[in-house]
Amino acid sequence: MSTLSSCQQSCYEHQKWTVVNGTFTGDLNERMPRLEALKLFCDFEYNPQKLNAAIVRRLSNNNGTILLFESGKFVMIGIKNLEEATQLGTCLVGTLHGIGLDCHLSDVWCKNLVVKTLLGDNFVRNLWSILDTGPVTTLHSACKKQDIRFVFEPELFPSIKFYTKNPKSCVCIFRKGTCIITGITDLSGVSCIIACVESLLNNGNV
Repeated sequence: MSTLSSCQQSCYEHQKWTVVNGTFTGDLNERMPRLEALKLFCDFEYNPQKLNAAIVRRLSNNNGTILLFESGKFVMIGIKNLEEATQLGTCLVGTLHGIGLDCHLSDVWCKNLVVKTLLGDNFVRNLWSILDTGPVTTLHSACKKQDIRFVFEPELFPSIKFYTKNPKSCVCIFRKGTCIITGITDLSGVSCIIACVESLLNNGNV
């Protein structure tokens, strides 16, 4: 029966992780009663019957999109790091000042990052051989010991999924070796998540 004991060498070592998307939030500390006025200054969409937020696009050279609520809170999507998020938030404040809305930018923080890399061929081959030839219940048992939730539903989604709790994340590993992690708020969490998954896969009892 195939095992993952041959994966003892780290498959993630020296892998380059790329941030492909992110979600950031912030607060302007002021209510926004005249969101329609923004349409004169930027790519703007506001239909409160569908969404109780204004959609602001291409506010600067940044490709991020902002959902701006009347409460003054906002959500940014398509941003890859905190520096970009802060720059875009500052640009938003300047635009709002231009239409006579007094506001200032408070803290901007990350809610979610999506990062990916390509794993080693041997690791991926050994991992998938477990699912192709071995009992999946064994992998479920090993995950339970490590407090990791394991999901494999190929008829619904073509990857193996590991859900970790500390830090909270979802790790998707595809058959061709692509690994995508979602749910983290900074890249420092990646090493902890990988160590958690490696500990599971290097168990030797799978």
